Amino acid sequence: MQSTNRHKTRKNKRGFIYLKCRAGLNDNLCQLAICMEYAIHHRRSIILEMPTYKAADISKIFDFSKFPVPVHTNAAEMLPKLANRPVEPPYMKSVVHKVDFHSFHTDTDVPRRWHDKQGRPVFFDITKSYPTDTILIYAGGGGGSSSIDALEHMRFKRQFIKEYEETLIKHNIPEKYVSIHLRSTDIQLKINGAVGYKNSMKVIDDFIKKHYKEKVFIAGDNPKLIEKLTKKYSTIIKTNATNSSICNSEDSCKHLHELGKTDPNNLKKALIDLLILAGGAEIVTSQGGFSRLAKDLQKRPDILKRLTT
Repeated sequence: MQSTNRHKTRKNKRGFIYLKCRAGLNDNLCQLAICMEYAIHHRRSIILEMPTYKAADISKIFDFSKFPVPVHTNAAEMLPKLANRPVEPPYMKSVVHKVDFHSFHTDTDVPRRWHDKQGRPVFFDITKSYPTDTILIYAGGGGGSSSIDALEHMRFKRQFIKEYEETLIKHNIPEKYVSIHLRSTDIQLKINGAVGYKNSMKVIDDFIKKHYKEKVFIAGDNPKLIEKLTKKYSTIIKTNATNSSICNSEDSCKHLHELGKTDPNNLKKALIDLLILAGGAEIVTSQGGFSRLAKDLQKRPDILKRLTT
């Protein structure tokens, strides 16, 4: 009987995936969705770390109690205990590692953004199965279209939902409104369906004029532009998004989305913007994953309701 119990424990033992997200919110959620699917089929737990939002305590924002696999957000505590385990890919040597990314392309024009300087991928092969004791590292890999798959199984902590609700009250967000997402980090805004800055602005102007009876919520990484539009149209909801001290030039605006490394509230602000954008009756999106995620979430009111209640 004792031998059977030991065998049963060994058989049911879970392995680990160390997911070190190195991108923006949408790409991070895409990587989580990829690792989630693998973990479901290969009986793994996920150790989640988000260096791009390292100033935030993700354990106080995300609730993984309903997630289909265990998710550990205390990477700093767990990783030293796993440092002597074998890892995949093996050239990363340990879960405690440092990777210098290569952001250029090879001669064959193969993207290497998520590879090291030797051109090697810094994530395990999701088509393969590995021994349970091997720690699988997923430390890059870009995004995709699967971020909504992760959100479908996620919840937010009660304190975060309270802050979201307080934001709605603070900015007088009505029950019905429309949304616009601007991404100035893309050259000339690149509003979907428009080519160039002037055409992008025309799409925005036409959208606001079309919905002249509704309030308009705008989110983006160029508070100077949001301020300009707010002065131009009285229907735009004032959210005090402008901060001239950190956005006093076009160049400084482009780096606002990187403040997650130093601003503990950056991730919360991004998520609240995402939820409010998705709550709009209609939405204008720019290029990029964040806009796509907002649009996808808008199409799934069931997920949006679960996330905000």
